[in-house]
Amino acid sequence: MLNLKNNIFIHVVTPMLVGGFIYILFREQNILMFRWFDFLGFDYLITHSKEAFYNNNMLPFWVKYSLPDGIWVYSMTSLMLIIWHNNTSSFKYIWILIGPFFGLFLELGQLVNIISGTYDHIDLLFTIFFSIIPFLIFKLKLNRRPL
Repeated sequence: MLNLKNNIFIHVVTPMLVGGFIYILFREQNILMFRWFDFLGFDYLITHSKEAFYNNNMLPFWVKYSLPDGIWVYSMTSLMLIIWHNNTSSFKYIWILIGPFFGLFLELGQLVNIISGTYDHIDLLFTIFFSIIPFLIFKLKLNRRPL
């Protein structure tokens, strides 16, 4: 059970936190989640945290705008691989591919204007790259030791 908890922490929770902190600290406050933070009374904390990291122009564009999307696809795909790794049902592949499918759908939906947002080919590349990485990592782990 400890190994399962470690895998969830390393491959799901930590990436989600990193992606979230990138959004919180370096993105503009016109995103919906900042209205949630205001509603919850975190606006003061968020504002002061952003000021502490104010020199965000040093971060490459792709770190602020593409990396979080890729990280979240990685996290979702990893979670599904962890949950379904011992299941023999072919139905598991639908669940495992939800993260990559959702990431691709959102980005390609922006390209054809059925999803609100701005299409970016770097976002698409990050989505594809971070969709593949969990499969490689867990394939290597399964060859060495069980999850």
